[in-house]
Amino acid sequence: MSLLAGARLFVRVGVDFENGLMPRLEESLPQLRIIDSRRASPCGPSTPRPTRKRPTKGTPARGPTPRLDGPPAGAAAGAHDPRRLIGLDPEGRESYERGYAALTAELEALHAEIAGPGALPGRELFVFHPAFGYFADAYGLRQVAVETGGKEPAPGSSPP
Repeated sequence: MSLLAGARLFVRVGVDFENGLMPRLEESLPQLRIIDSRRASPCGPSTPRPTRKRPTKGTPARGPTPRLDGPPAGAAAGAHDPRRLIGLDPEGRESYERGYAALTAELEALHAEIAGPGALPGRELFVFHPAFGYFADAYGLRQVAVETGGKEPAPGSSPP
């Protein structure tokens, strides 16, 4: 908390520890501006991630994974309009606006490349962890786990 006392901005992304931290921040640091980036995500439900039926002893049950795996074009919405940063640092206005415009253009170009001619629908995406749910949904991909039961594949084995 002492390190956050000098902060002017906190960006909430949706990791579990924030749930306990937020009430303490709001009470102890009322001047701290909080951006809740969870609200900016344009992503809807994605392919569910596998969960353990019972957490390992001593391991707390986890909530949903923060959605940082969406299509590139949607990431600009998560980056937010630079107005909040400008409100905190008016001298940086030109830099924030230039950076936001460049990020938006780069992400839109990447989306056009991925979704354009020769697009990927129906293709399989081999993963060690099913972390690309929104990305896979946006481009019609199917995630295939390379490991089964937490074990890496043996040489010469085929995917499940």
